[in-house]
Amino acid sequence: TETIDNNIQDITVMVSAIIPAPKTDAPMPLGFLRLWDGTGVPVSDPLPLDTDECKKLTRNGDPPNRAVQSIEESIRCMKSFNNDFDLEAPISLCGRVANAAIWEREHWHFIRDNISVGMFVRLRNVNYGQLPNAALTMFILHSKSWITHLPMQSYEIKEMLLAHDKRVRRREFNKSSGYLPLADEEFATMNLDPQNLAQQQQQSERAVEVTAAVGDRDDNNDDKRQTVDDIYNKTLKQCRRDKELRLHCVKFSITKLKTDPPFEDCLGSFVETNGGSRYIFVARLSDTTCDLEVIVPNEVATIIFGMSAASALEIRGVRARKIVSDIERTEKLWLGKIQPLNVNNQRYFTLSSIQAE
Repeated sequence: TETIDNNIQDITVMVSAIIPAPKTDAPMPLGFLRLWDGTGVPVSDPLPLDTDECKKLTRNGDPPNRAVQSIEESIRCMKSFNNDFDLEAPISLCGRVANAAIWEREHWHFIRDNISVGMFVRLRNVNYGQLPNAALTMFILHSKSWITHLPMQSYEIKEMLLAHDKRVRRREFNKSSGYLPLADEEFATMNLDPQNLAQQQQQSERAVEVTAAVGDRDDNNDDKRQTVDDIYNKTLKQCRRDKELRLHCVKFSITKLKTDPPFEDCLGSFVETNGGSRYIFVARLSDTTCDLEVIVPNEVATIIFGMSAASALEIRGVRARKIVSDIERTEKLWLGKIQPLNVNNQRYFTLSSIQAE
């Protein structure tokens, strides 16, 4: 298998974006593809068009979240055919993203009708060079080029995943890459209606505050006041299966902190929501019913680590790993509020507050 970081003619790649070109009288490709194969310097090539529409296609990462999810699906597919295939899905991707220009109408129609983001394709007999009347260098599909969709269990894709896993272990992540959506599988294809996330969270928090205060309003009998167990009475399984975006008060332990990207890099990374909020930690919570992965906002992470994010950024290597392992090994129970969010029709969970039991 050749790689997209060399001047070659046959490549196996994943499509990370499909970009139609605007109509113009000047010589212009019909459209462009963004391509990824896990090789090359982990920096994405410039977008082929400087338009708002083109930039929107990479607002969820470059390669986008959907591409990372496709890698997870491919690994799961490989495991179904081979029990010894033991790769874990990466939280983000390594390697370069390159462009390809589509000149032929037959190619463009095939792509438009049959190819989507996250699909793997084989491009044969393609050139690599400078686009006419432009300073960009990219792959060029011409009249003698071929494009073929590849099934996930293909040998070429298996080799690509194995090679990429080695880069993941070396932490050679592309900083522009999207992230693996942190959602339960049953919500992955749900068509949730768009909602104002900030307003939804405020309404959920107000509902919890009203519930928590019910006992305090009873002046005749102090014994009716709600205890901590009364308020934090939901389970992680109930939170995960609730199809409404309601705030849940849960008691749990922290069994894993994401270290892929590694802990010190994770401090400087984030997943963006519609409101532009930045989340820089990912934790796996556990109770007697199930495990649940949540995005942890900075202010909550500060409570868990006992230090500010700025202080944590100065920690590297062994000390960083010790902090992570100490938190993962402890049997300490936490009380927290978990808020489901709907971002681009994808289900996420965030840990909106936390305190020690």
